[in-house]
Amino acid sequence: MADTMQRPGLSIDTDLPRQGETRAKPNVAPSGFLERASKMLSAHLNAAADDDDKKDGSPTSELTSPTWGNTIIKEPFQDMDMLENGHAREYLAEECLSPTQSKSWTYSTVERTNKNQYKMYWNNDQFLLSAKQVGGTFYISQYENFPESGEADEPTGHYCAVLRKATDHNFKLYSCGCEGCDQSFSTYTCSNINEDAAATAVEGADRQLLADISHFTKAAGVVGSEMRCFSVVIPAIMDDKRSRVVWCPRVSRGVTTSGGTPRGTPSCQLMTSPSPRNKNQHIFTFDTPTSDRIKIGSKLPVWCPEVNSLMLKFHGGRIREASAKNFMLMLDEEPVGAQLSAVPDPTGNNRVVMQFGKFSKSKFALDFRFPLAPIQAFAIGLSSCAWNVKPLAT
Repeated sequence: MADTMQRPGLSIDTDLPRQGETRAKPNVAPSGFLERASKMLSAHLNAAADDDDKKDGSPTSELTSPTWGNTIIKEPFQDMDMLENGHAREYLAEECLSPTQSKSWTYSTVERTNKNQYKMYWNNDQFLLSAKQVGGTFYISQYENFPESGEADEPTGHYCAVLRKATDHNFKLYSCGCEGCDQSFSTYTCSNINEDAAATAVEGADRQLLADISHFTKAAGVVGSEMRCFSVVIPAIMDDKRSRVVWCPRVSRGVTTSGGTPRGTPSCQLMTSPSPRNKNQHIFTFDTPTSDRIKIGSKLPVWCPEVNSLMLKFHGGRIREASAKNFMLMLDEEPVGAQLSAVPDPTGNNRVVMQFGKFSKSKFALDFRFPLAPIQAFAIGLSSCAWNVKPLAT
């Protein structure tokens, strides 16, 4: 009999001794067929027994991933089964999805490797995220290299988030998973697979919404001077500094505008990702109605007569070249759970949460802090790179 290593739900058949037996007895039918058939039958019966156990009320906590922040129920060896069936998905890690733990700055670099691919690195050159632009869409992955495909071809499922151009002046960042309702093997998922391409662009069929990014121009300084501005909306962060409001299109379908973002009516209860203090807590309750979003806008430059130009004072000296893509973002108001500073801040410098600017020919400095997460900061920077300024009609 073949050497077999077994554990529940998995068997590995080396098939080595049987090959020798087959050569020695060429006229005898190989025993591997019956052996494999018995294993398949045994696996089927074990699976049925497991289902019966679940119906008897056995706890399902053993099947849940022990990592907080992930509500996806995983069966044993589910990832391998999904690979075999062509249903593999890439889910965002907490490192990319959670905001920084303090208000200290996080330094990173975005490198444009070719005309449609970008990579994000920590300040120590450690890789974090990559993105591939196909038309008006950026496919974001936690793998450094996308599978081989044409420059104009979208990746085949190997990405964890999508930055989609919803309109000429608006981008939306969607996760490929959902912390609100995702289950194993696409069961009870919020993905709107039956919607057509036009509906997908406006109704958020790409699952959980992580950021809504709008572009506009605004007069600044002297007459005739314009700057490119941002209006960014992200889900609110709770007072534990980690739990975030979940914008799930299935849950918020009734309060979703045509643009795909929930209207944001203040509520006393907000559905969030699991709390690090209590993995089973998905609802935060407040005494008064609380907003489900954080609003972030552009910090306007100041006209400098010495150089006859608009100027922004970037910190750290990391932004070294002038570019229309350089910008700073600041909080419109303090988020939920934030500690208000007792020191007056008329310039708004204490509320600056992100700066993005040209470092060299193909590199950009991307610095951010709480409440932005790495994936959100990366998406905002990518939308700036895709901002094409059209000349005024004459």
